[in-house]
Amino acid sequence: MTAHEQVLMGLPTLAEIEQRLGEWVVTVSGNRKALLDIPLQYTDKTTISRRFVSEVTGLPEETLRIALRDHRHLLADLEQEMHREGIIVQGYNILDSEQSRLVLRWYEHLTDEEKLQVELRGDLVAHIGYLNQMEAFKKSPLRYPLYKIKRAEIAQDVMRRRELVDAIQQHEIAQRVEAWANKALASRQALLDVELGIKEPLAIAPSYLEKEVGAGVDRIQASEWLTRVIQGMQRENIILPGYSPLECEARRKILRWYENLSDEQKLGVEVFGGQVKMKGYLDQVPELVPGHKLLPLYNETREEIASDVIRRREDHQRMLDLIPQELDPVTESRLQQWSDKVIQSRTALLDVELGSGKDPNISTSYLSEQIGIQLDTGLEHPALQRVIDAMVLEKIVVQGYGSTECNLRRIALRWFERLDDREKARVRLINGQIAHVGTLDQIDGIELNHRHYALLGITRTELGQAVLTLQEQYPPEDTSFSHTVQNQLNHWVASVLGRREKLLEIELAQKGRLAVSATYVSNLTGLSKDTLYGQTEMPEVLQAMIAEGIIVEGYNVGDCDKRRRLLRWYEGLDDQEKLAVETYGDQLKPAYLETIPELAGINPTPLYNLTRTEIGKDVLRRRAEVAAPPGRTGTHEVKRRVDAWLKDVLSSREKLLTVQLNASGPLAVSVPYLSEQLGVSKSVLNKYNDMPEVIEAMKRERIILPGYMSSECDKRRKLLRWYEGLSEQEKFGIPLFGNKIKKKGYLDQIPGVRELLTSSMHKLINLTLDEISEDLVRLGVGNSDYKTVEERELEKAQKPKEETVSYKKHFFALRAVSVASVADLAQSADIPFTPVMHLFAAASMQSHSESGQSNYYDASKCFIQCLVDGGHNDGDSVLTMLGEHTLTRFRKYLQSLLQNAQISTAVANTHMSAARRMLERATEIDGLGLHSFYPAPGFDVARETDLYNPYSPDERSRISEAIQTAIAHTHAFAQPYVCTGVGEDPYDEHGKVKVGIATLETARWIFENKLGCVP
Repeated sequence: MTAHEQVLMGLPTLAEIEQRLGEWVVTVSGNRKALLDIPLQYTDKTTISRRFVSEVTGLPEETLRIALRDHRHLLADLEQEMHREGIIVQGYNILDSEQSRLVLRWYEHLTDEEKLQVELRGDLVAHIGYLNQMEAFKKSPLRYPLYKIKRAEIAQDVMRRRELVDAIQQHEIAQRVEAWANKALASRQALLDVELGIKEPLAIAPSYLEKEVGAGVDRIQASEWLTRVIQGMQRENIILPGYSPLECEARRKILRWYENLSDEQKLGVEVFGGQVKMKGYLDQVPELVPGHKLLPLYNETREEIASDVIRRREDHQRMLDLIPQELDPVTESRLQQWSDKVIQSRTALLDVELGSGKDPNISTSYLSEQIGIQLDTGLEHPALQRVIDAMVLEKIVVQGYGSTECNLRRIALRWFERLDDREKARVRLINGQIAHVGTLDQIDGIELNHRHYALLGITRTELGQAVLTLQEQYPPEDTSFSHTVQNQLNHWVASVLGRREKLLEIELAQKGRLAVSATYVSNLTGLSKDTLYGQTEMPEVLQAMIAEGIIVEGYNVGDCDKRRRLLRWYEGLDDQEKLAVETYGDQLKPAYLETIPELAGINPTPLYNLTRTEIGKDVLRRRAEVAAPPGRTGTHEVKRRVDAWLKDVLSSREKLLTVQLNASGPLAVSVPYLSEQLGVSKSVLNKYNDMPEVIEAMKRERIILPGYMSSECDKRRKLLRWYEGLSEQEKFGIPLFGNKIKKKGYLDQIPGVRELLTSSMHKLINLTLDEISEDLVRLGVGNSDYKTVEERELEKAQKPKEETVSYKKHFFALRAVSVASVADLAQSADIPFTPVMHLFAAASMQSHSESGQSNYYDASKCFIQCLVDGGHNDGDSVLTMLGEHTLTRFRKYLQSLLQNAQISTAVANTHMSAARRMLERATEIDGLGLHSFYPAPGFDVARETDLYNPYSPDERSRISEAIQTAIAHTHAFAQPYVCTGVGEDPYDEHGKVKVGIATLETARWIFENKLGCVP
């Protein structure tokens, strides 16, 4: 068909086909993603789909097919490009080729993140369960070879990408490890915080390292930085070589606990037997493990700490001894009166409590309580010495023993001498001594571990002798439980039965079977605890307590006593106080109970929580009854109650601090609070809650401040109420940090206060804390001369700045000064060797990057130091500083720095290059007299970390062989000398040296015969 006929039939001519195809080819050529979008077909070989070309070019498919059949060159270039891109691969069937194109198209349209998530099976992209879940690959047979090849190519790319990402992440983790290690090595305190693993070999705990670095343990590779941290801990004696990781970790924990204590707290550390006390002291510290007492290193560390504590106490005592102790007349008078009264009787002397220390002394707290005046620790006074002397005469105190041991003797003597003779005769003995377990350890002030004290053992023997003497007067048949004592117990039991308030007061034993506390009954009846042995189960009393619901059957004695304490407290409140009890849900609020002294520190148990629920429901019931009173209170009565309440709260600042304010809205008294206080419904009190008199009084007292919301002011009130409720002694115990009250570790541990310290604290709370801090500083708790960082920075800014010469700025300024002759070289009185620096600056003009120019500056500093070490001074002429051998001398200088590990090979090479360029530039300057110089090679650049790479197995084997060979060679020479018997005496019978006798054999003869084979 001719072109004319095609035009008549409305078909495109060959020229039009060629034009359209050319335009389409131009749009897709060079674009791999566009090429991947082109489907394939199979004619006599795999080629581009004609139908697709027809659709994108708008040409009729049949016309296009005929044109391409006769003119294949129209798409030849595009097909060749697809061959080069690996999209068309000859030799595979059309289905295989098409599936391969589709899988490539799918992969290359993924984002970088999605490519990392591609699922692999071995070295192929997964087909089953992954690709076949996609519509395009549901019918892709696995047997297609080209499809498998493309999946393998994609899998290789995915693995390459993953390896690259892994390497980047690994580098980032290594940087984090390095930053953490530098932070840990910065101080001993930071090293003490580094937790160690408890398994061999000694290493940092994986869980701790994971938390600090922010990466999984499997991602953190062994690093020299981790080794440096361990070495740093060894240098600081935090861990010791030769001990197991578990022992080292135990040592670290106890050292960290001790060194975090304040100086005052360290003085109070309890020491027993040359070590820090374990039972009742260290085993109460949460971060320490009681089981570590079995580890030798842990006990050695306890001894170290104990030695430091004793040293600190001695230093503290010496310091106190240097302070003159002058008492005011009132204190002097009261001390004398107390001393005169005490020394009059042995009974009074037995009541004198002794303190701690090497020599017997009277307890400062006890003495302060007796005379009603707070005394300083370590007070020495003649009146006190008189009391100690009197106690020595009475044999209450024994000289040569410490104050603690003497106090234990005093307690034992006082207990024994208060018994009557019959009671003394019934005291239990073991091997002629009063029994410690079950007898002495039941006395307040004497514990089980005190049995090791020598003086207490002597006292037990003395008292045992007295008991044996009394047992002769009161035979065993007369020392049984007397009828009088039984009657006394029966009388007490009868007095409590049927009276709930009395039953609530009965204390239970702390452990063992359900029974009444022997100490409680002894204190109440005056009977000794030994007398009450086996008599405290009292079934009638316990049954009455069960019937009253005070204790519950099925729970242990400790749980029952906690319930009793909680019920006793609640039932001791009046109706108004019960309404004010804080609840959470239908239970009593735990934080509220912690604020009640008699309930603070109770460890909650199931029965305790059940009791909280019972009381909570009772409180809610009472509130409901108050909220819906049966009758309406008259207006006159309401006004009377309001006026009476107003008069009461306006009478003092302390009562104003208890007035609760609205939780939202304008400043006003809380209506629910008023309702509870006055017993009037909330609806009636809505018109009274403005209380302008109360609000104004609170403003005058600065309890609340104008301009703040009611909720903010109420939080300020709570904070002030807590602070002003503290005694002066308690205020002195408040820790400050930077003259500010410490929030973390102090305020956040106080119930009722920690709730006010939210992450978004109000400005008023911070202002209130500042006021409290200022008050503490005025009291003398903080340092009145302390200045904040802002104040110090302001002072620093106000001081005139001393102008300092910047060498680097000067160097860059010299770059702008051109140099043609020696006269152009700059001179400076402030900066030495300026002409040399100017030469380097001129040479740096060839560098256009800031880092490259900085390299010239660094090289100039090193070159100038080389000149100084060579004996040059700043005043020397530049003509004498530079010469033909300058570069070789500079290289020797750099080599010495390398040998001392002061610079790396890379830095040395950079300095050599800069110096070489400087000398080349110097040869171009007129009048400098330098026309050429001897060249010098650079240095082989090597990574410094390569020095630490381990030897390969082959290298280690060769090194081992060389060492063994050297050892064998040395041993061969180290064998005992064997006499040869060669040679002759070099002297003749006249004592003259023979001629021609200077041989090796003659020397051997002298060595063997004259020197005895001893070199």
